[in-house]
Amino acid sequence: MGKLEDLLANQEVIILDGALGTELEERGYDVSGKLWSAKYLLKNPRIIQYLHSIYLRSGADILQRQATKQLFRA
Repeated sequence: MGKLEDLLANQEVIILDGALGTELEERGYDVSGKLWSAKYLLKNPRIIQYLHSIYLRSGADILQRQATKQLFRA
């Protein structure tokens, strides 16, 4: 089985990371605009990495990649 299947088979509850934009905003980062996640992935990827490490230390089982808003629709 894959890691997700193992988690689903062996744990009653699975904790996801979440609210990356909220975490950034609370730390003073600008998350206005449509491509804020792409901006931090390109210009300051360490903050994304740092927040994910906090989620892991807090007990998250799954982290989401931050690639959702990186393109405008044609």
